[in-house]
Amino acid sequence: MAKNLSDSSIEYFLFVDLPTGSEDELKDGNVDGICVYDNINCLDIDDNDFLGINWGTNALYYAPHSQVDVVYTDLAKAFDTVNHRVLMKILEASGFGEPLRSWIGSFLTNRQQWVNYIGERRPQVFHDRPNYYDILTEDEFKYRFRLSKKFVVYLLNLLTGKLETATDTNMTLTTMTQVLLTLRFYALGTMLISVADMFGVSISSASRTIKKVSYAIAGLSGSFLNIPVHNIVETKMKMFKIARFPLVFGAIDCTHARIQSPGGESSETFRNRKGYFSLNVQALVNADLKFMDIVARWPGSAHGSNIFRNSRLYARLESGEFNNNAILGDSGYALKPYMLTPILNPVGRIEMLYNESQIRTRNIIERCFGVWKRRFPVLSLGMRLQLKTVQAIIVATAILHNICRDMNEDLPEDNSDDVLNQLNEAEDLTETVHRHDDNGEDSITRNSLLNNYFARL
Repeated sequence: MAKNLSDSSIEYFLFVDLPTGSEDELKDGNVDGICVYDNINCLDIDDNDFLGINWGTNALYYAPHSQVDVVYTDLAKAFDTVNHRVLMKILEASGFGEPLRSWIGSFLTNRQQWVNYIGERRPQVFHDRPNYYDILTEDEFKYRFRLSKKFVVYLLNLLTGKLETATDTNMTLTTMTQVLLTLRFYALGTMLISVADMFGVSISSASRTIKKVSYAIAGLSGSFLNIPVHNIVETKMKMFKIARFPLVFGAIDCTHARIQSPGGESSETFRNRKGYFSLNVQALVNADLKFMDIVARWPGSAHGSNIFRNSRLYARLESGEFNNNAILGDSGYALKPYMLTPILNPVGRIEMLYNESQIRTRNIIERCFGVWKRRFPVLSLGMRLQLKTVQAIIVATAILHNICRDMNEDLPEDNSDDVLNQLNEAEDLTETVHRHDDNGEDSITRNSLLNNYFARL
């Protein structure tokens, strides 16, 4: 009696949409061996077995001492949703014979797929992907990617082992293509379809690539985003040379990175006072215009002082990790021994001198934001991606900015006033002014500077 293998048993081999007359095509033939794989067991069909189909139920039958020529299967449903290299390994380990594996392998490689498109069938064409690193000159390359070829090679070395794929089949993207696609998105700041078309990939592939590369770059934060605790004297000296303001090793402020509405009940919390959706990004920078600390998880409506009070940097400063050293902030931050803010209503030469030195030294944070956003316009023009991917992009671009400062990368020349206007708009933020108690403990450091340092200048 023939054994029935029902559809529920067979996951990968389905007999659907078989052409009329297919019954007659199952003739006696010579098959070395066929294995029907159902994720549970393998059923070997020898040369003397007969393979048949119940055309009413699409059930599969086989009987001893019979042979077949052909088996009709829906290969797209069987194979296009899994990794082809892994699938071939599974087939080999499961006992599939070499003739059948070669047949399946030939189907999976160098083929055209047909898809149903608005009622018509058209081929899915795999476009050639140009290697812009080799094609473009140095100036053309920098104009499009806003970074030099030398920088990209250095970045690829940093990302070694983080972007490689498990297989080079299925038209996989090379690491160079992945990095250039992501950098083009950072430089273009527009729809994903623009970078997708440039590199001959689908929009979904471009989105996945940008996410993957951004996460990989953000993973380098431990090496490129840090406060030099053991070398803080040199950092303070560079800050002092700006406008002769002592004791400080950095300046802190916030800026907005434009995003699309994240949706959901809390989406309005991301709308800032300018009326657009954003993330309010806190950053601490040094005299070299390099980021030492960055926080990119707060919605646009969050106040800078609230972001600071809930940051790790605040806890480190409160614990006295940096001894008597301090940072500079604007009037939106509360005065602390480690946070030196300007005097609201300066009276006399000493206080005016303090304010002038404080403001000129703190100006590095505004300059850093301007350079950062000019090199990566996507931060100002907006990101239409998932929120976690946007956060990774913010951190990734901050790391790339630091590397650019280390490598003395030239800032791209921009002829567009629109970009600069949007940068200025992003920086033009009015913070709530804190009224400081000049007689409290929080003003000890500032009063000491006024009486013992600025009074002698």
